[in-house]
Amino acid sequence: MAYVEKDFLDTIFTNRLASPPDVHPTEVSGFLLKALQTYSVFKPRILAAEMTGDGSKYDFDLPTDWVEGFSQIIDIEYPSGSQIPTYLKAYQYRIYQSATTKKLRLLTYIPGATEKLLVTYTLPHSVTSAVNTTEQQDFSAICDLAASVGCDYLAEKFAQTQSSTLDADVVNYLSKVDYYRNLSRRLMVDFKTHFGMKEDDVVPAISKVGDMPAPTSTGGLNMLLHPRL
Repeated sequence: MAYVEKDFLDTIFTNRLASPPDVHPTEVSGFLLKALQTYSVFKPRILAAEMTGDGSKYDFDLPTDWVEGFSQIIDIEYPSGSQIPTYLKAYQYRIYQSATTKKLRLLTYIPGATEKLLVTYTLPHSVTSAVNTTEQQDFSAICDLAASVGCDYLAEKFAQTQSSTLDADVVNYLSKVDYYRNLSRRLMVDFKTHFGMKEDDVVPAISKVGDMPAPTSTGGLNMLLHPRL
């Protein structure tokens, strides 16, 4: 079964949070987005782009789907196509910023007119009504993470809510704060367990798209869970 956005949203809202009217279904999309940002740091998409030399150039366009602030190069096979691949060292290339754009610059080679290089790089994941780039076996873990994000949001919302009329309302709000904080922790443990992490291992905190950590993009990728994928 290929999961799509609706499957994620329904599972997060109904099976994980199960908390209407505390949260509205439209808010769940934001929880999923933040979960996908964190998941992408743990387990990014891995793609490869082939580039061809011309005997004189050493600057190459970055892949068209390169995401500034996220994408980074895992390795560069050069020349590509050999039975036993050979890879450039990290010091042999860099992402070069010109006055107008960024390029992949080779520092020690100029590929010949028929020579190709194969660049392996990372992209963040996306889930829409038609596309899901995540791995199917991670569906439940992503839902756990998104629901944990949602529980943190709900706990903060109720913690900031004050009642000037009924003490019983205050007690109810505080009870919900504890409930959602505890549920968030349990869901986060489930997420970590799926990836073989310990309960006290740190998960990168990403509150919005702009908070995505920016890798150096100079080669040699060390993933949090999968070094040198």
